[in-house]
This record gives sequence, structure tokens and C-alpha cells, in this order.
Amino acid sequence: KPTLFIAISKEEAKEKLTQFLSTYKDHLDKKLFEDQKEANTEKYIEVLLENLGWERLTDLERQHNVAKGRADYSVNLNGNPYFFVEVKKYSEDLNSHKKQAIDYAWQAGIKWVILTNLREIIVYNSQYKGSSEDILRLFLPIKIEELLDRFDDLWILSKPAAEENLIEKRAIVTSKVKIKEPITVLSSALITWRSKLTKEMK
Repeated sequence: KPTLFIAISKEEAKEKLTQFLSTYKDHLDKKLFEDQKEANTEKYIEVLLENLGWERLTDLERQHNVAKGRADYSVNLNGNPYFFVEVKKYSEDLNSHKKQAIDYAWQAGIKWVILTNLREIIVYNSQYKGSSEDILRLFLPIKIEELLDRFDDLWILSKPAAEENLIEKRAIVTSKVKIKEPITVLSSALITWRSKLTKEMK
């Protein structure tokens, strides 16, 4: 029998995130993140995604192949990639990995990609590849210790939010998504171009 998906509520997610932060701070105090390998960071990110309602076995696809490399994770909704996640070591500077993360998503035709090193989480729109940081980013980076304070932003990355496509709605409200031009506008531009070309050929 197929497994029935029971969506996590915001209250349940907050409880899980509280526990996650408690563990995170304890490990931080014990300096367990120093010189930690990328694979170890991924374990924490998987737990974080689970806390947001994603199923590790069915929704998280590791090492998703793209044209020129492999994305660390494809987070899948109904079997299809919804967003990518690129995970770096705790000590890594995310800015030096931004281009790679965006390129992976852009190559695969995936609009959203999350870049994280377990110190902060950044959400990029790959459709704006080559644009400035403030245009690429959906919102300011979320620092891990701010997960509860920035819960409304984080919740956009949850599975229940994905079911409602809240990330797209948020992007439209904040002008962080490219709106396709109406057919009439494109048709008008095509007619003008054709007319100009005809004149030049005479």
C-alpha cells in the first residue's frame, strides 16, 4: 500500500526546529563543526529538511546529475525536482560557491537553489543568473541561529509550502521572479521586427 503523506504543521515544525537548534548549539559549543567534512554537514541539512516535512527516502535525491556536474540534493515534489540544495563545509565561504550552485540549477531548468554551509541558508533564483546578489537572492540569508526568528522565511522551503507553491507567490510579491511578457507584447515586437527587416531587404 502507498504511504499516506501527512503534512507537518507549522507548530510541529517549530517544535522540531527548537530541538534541532538545541542540538546545533550543543555541538557548536563542543566545536564539533571545526574542520568538518561536507558529508557531515549534509547529515544536519537532511534533518533540517525533514523538520520541514520532506521525506528523506522519497523526496531527497542525492547527487542529482546535471549537464556539468552533480547537485548535492534535488528536493522532489511528487517525484519531480522542486529545488536544488548545495551543501558546503561549515568553514566554507558561500560566496565562492554561489556561481556553481546557480549554474547547476540553471542547467537543469530548476528555478530555485538553496546554498548552505550550516551557518546560513541562501535562496537563489537561477533564472537571474549573472545578476547582482540582491536580485539573485529571494531574501536576506537566514543564519542558523535565526531559524525560529525567521520561521516565515524558512517555512517557504517546507513541503506543505511547496504544495501551495508559496515560494513563487513570495517571489512575485517581492518582484524576485521574471514575469513572462503577454503574447500580445511579443507579437507586436515580432511584427515590428519583421516590418523593419522587410524594408532593409528592399
